[in-house]
Amino acid sequence: MSQIEREPCPRCGELVALSAPACPHCRGNLLLDVVVDLPPSDPRARYQAARALSSLGPESPAFSAAQQALGLPGSLLAAGLTRDIARTMGRVIDEHGGRARFTGHQALPASEATGGISWLRIAAVVAVAGGIGLFAWSRATSGPPEVDLPARASRPKAAGPVLSTRDLAEQATPSTVKLRCAQAEGTGFFVTEDLLLTNAHVLCPAGERIEAVFADGRELPGDEVKRDEWLDAALVRVPGAGARPLPLGDAMALQTGDRVVFIGTPEGLDFTVHEGIVSHSIRSVFGVGYLQIDANVNSGNSGGPLFDTQGRVVGIVSAKIAEADGLGFALPVNYLFEWAAPLVPAPSPSPDARSWARVLARVEEADHREVEKARGESTRPALVGLALIPGRGPAAMVVRLSSVPPSPETLSFTFRNPDRILCSVSSGIETWERLGTGAAPSASSKYLLWLEKNGLGRDVYQAAAPLDLTGCPTEELDRAEMVLDGGDERSDRVEL
Repeated sequence: MSQIEREPCPRCGELVALSAPACPHCRGNLLLDVVVDLPPSDPRARYQAARALSSLGPESPAFSAAQQALGLPGSLLAAGLTRDIARTMGRVIDEHGGRARFTGHQALPASEATGGISWLRIAAVVAVAGGIGLFAWSRATSGPPEVDLPARASRPKAAGPVLSTRDLAEQATPSTVKLRCAQAEGTGFFVTEDLLLTNAHVLCPAGERIEAVFADGRELPGDEVKRDEWLDAALVRVPGAGARPLPLGDAMALQTGDRVVFIGTPEGLDFTVHEGIVSHSIRSVFGVGYLQIDANVNSGNSGGPLFDTQGRVVGIVSAKIAEADGLGFALPVNYLFEWAAPLVPAPSPSPDARSWARVLARVEEADHREVEKARGESTRPALVGLALIPGRGPAAMVVRLSSVPPSPETLSFTFRNPDRILCSVSSGIETWERLGTGAAPSASSKYLLWLEKNGLGRDVYQAAAPLDLTGCPTEELDRAEMVLDGGDERSDRVEL
């Protein structure tokens, strides 16, 4: 008979089998969570480690989930494991050049199970002259571990033949366009012969007409038909386009790990095709649920179509996670035909309305908890935009959620690009004005829209913090990121 490996219980000191979920003496919980403390640096080693981890047994993470976790420091790899299984996973990570750590397993509240904004920072990316916004999220290092929504076994897979990425690209590229303004580019896709969908933040500033550039070289002007600022979605009419409409699908048919494809214009590279996976079924950000995708998402992909393997559009690529390679967010297409003011009619066959209702309920619950948290906490200043003030130059637009006028203070801003910190600037704020009053110009951001939507707008104060950029390398500030040091994690950075 093989000897059972035992070690002392960390609570009472009695010897307990490593395979035991709880101590039989003190009834203490012995389950562990495995966290990727240091990912393997080599991509091939990460791939091999994910393969090895996914084959360890019933408690093993799926290959796609393991591969994702192994790419992000601090990611949760597996939860609620006995000590022997957790250590086995740790050894696999060590053998492939990484490092794991173990934490005591605790059940998560429902608000964390939807990946709520308590672990996200949100940044409005603002073009200073044009006022065109783009959203980018970055994961807070102190946030809770990420947990998928409970599996919905009854959710059907989308029916139809599975297309290769090549076949899908050939079919969809003629119906996808680059959208161009004077100072920004994005992507859109046709849902009728002359109507296309895109992100609202891709649209041009007032007085400027957007241009649609086709893969065949045609360039046609477009006109805004309808927009939804909260969902960041818009309809644009392009007369004479004559495009083949792309079929809409059902985001509820997707599962974590499913393959997805999208087309966009990343960094000006027209009609680039990307392949990835759904790395999380839903994330709640300011009360909107997003599909999290693991793929090469960059500026210019905004507004592009996200396809399932049958070639149906299941989402609009809307955001990227700034501090992680290849992670982004897509707005589920279900919002566009099952919202208070639908932008497009529902497709046929009818989407899974019951699953969609459950998702919306979970997102609403998570957002409600976040609103209550905001009501009761002493908030930090939030960076919501950048403005050019006549006679004063550039200024950071900063707001505070407060029931009384905030006191004067000095704020610090850091400018950085992906390679290094460029400079730091301090700015003093003498007076705060209620949002929408006084001389200080107000700024629009998802954070401010969220406050207004939830009845917190009356307690928002704003200020314009002047920025003296004399000591900054101005030639490197283009596309740099400005961060408010110690700012509210919901809104603490702006891309220039």
